Amino acid sequence: MRTRTAAVVLAGAALLTVSACGDDSAGPTHPTHRLDGPAQRACDLFAHGYKETGTVDARAKLAARVREAAKTSAVDPVRNMSGTLVQGATNDAQTWQMGADAFAKACLDAGWTAG
Repeated sequence: MRTRTAAVVLAGAALLTVSACGDDSAGPTHPTHRLDGPAQRACDLFAHGYKETGTVDARAKLAARVREAAKTSAVDPVRNMSGTLVQGATNDAQTWQMGADAFAKACLDAGWTAG
C-alpha cells in the first residue's frame, strides 16, 4: 500500500488545486519554486509512471526518465529531488517511497497539477 502514497497524494492535490479555481494564495511563494517546462514534464512523467513501479527495474527506469526531464529545470526542489528519486530507485521499497514522496511534494509545492 505504501507504494501508492505518492500517486494518491499527487492525484488528490491535483483535485484540490483544480477546485481552488485560480486562488493564487495557495500557489508557490518563491519564484525559483514555480513550475517551468522541464519540471512540468518531470512531474507528469512521475505521476503517469508511478503506478508501474512495482519492481526495482521499473523504478530505476522511471527515475532516470524523470531525472533527465528535470535536469534543466530552474525549479531547484524538483531538480534536486529528481536526483534523490534516482538514488532511491535501486534501494529497498522504503527508501524508494521516501524519494517518491519527496519528489511528489516538490512537484506539488511548485504548483504542479494533473493535466
